[in-house]
Amino acid sequence: MENSKRFSCTTVKIRACEDYVDSAPKNFTIKDQNGNILSTQTNQIFTADEEKSYTISGIDISAIKIDITATAGNSSIAFKEVTLSLSIDYAGGSVTEDVILPTSPSDGDYHLLTNQKPLSPKKRVSGAWTDKQFLKLGQTTKTSGTIGLPLISYAFNGKYVSEGFTLSNTQFIKNSNIGTNKTNIKWTLECLTIDIGYSVGDIIEGQSLYFNPATPISLYKAVNTIGMTVFTGASALQLLRKDTAAGGNIVFARWSCKLHVERSF
Repeated sequence: MENSKRFSCTTVKIRACEDYVDSAPKNFTIKDQNGNILSTQTNQIFTADEEKSYTISGIDISAIKIDITATAGNSSIAFKEVTLSLSIDYAGGSVTEDVILPTSPSDGDYHLLTNQKPLSPKKRVSGAWTDKQFLKLGQTTKTSGTIGLPLISYAFNGKYVSEGFTLSNTQFIKNSNIGTNKTNIKWTLECLTIDIGYSVGDIIEGQSLYFNPATPISLYKAVNTIGMTVFTGASALQLLRKDTAAGGNIVFARWSCKLHVERSF
């Protein structure tokens, strides 16, 4: 058994046939490609379909040879399979890495040091790299100093959901960075504190709102943004109550609003 690449082998397993047990190897040696003996075995008696395992130390070799000098009785040799436990070695030379560290790093910089195994995320503190685990998803224009904050939200997989915010009598614009205005948009409210029959965690979509004529809300979209304008006027924003078939004025601070946008193609 020969391989074009160098390998190391720690175990050789031999399995006898079901029908030709007398032809299984009894006395044999296991050698490498140069004839060096890795194991010598005598009086190995197999039963039908039995597998025996032999530990060897084959380091940086390219072949395993089994020289059989005797069987259990037959003049012919037969066995079902041979299994090797091995690992492939790199063929000559050493593995090198090009590691490019930031030039003139500043305190607060983050860097993934690829010259360490396992990969080690670092933060620059007082002129030295210190261990720091971090995960930041988004876009930023900063390349030095602290990670660019505030982070620009990014529309993963063609979807974007804004962070929660409290409604007020104003305009809200969120960066979706979705890259098109061919989108479906909506807004939701999540109950943070019990209000007009709703429990904490209840979520209501914008179309479920009861609009008083003096409380208009508009939702609009652009290529990379989604916006919402609220004007309460003299009346508060009303929802259809959860507990009764009637409208009820909500307390803005008891709700978290989110804007949703998803590509329509």
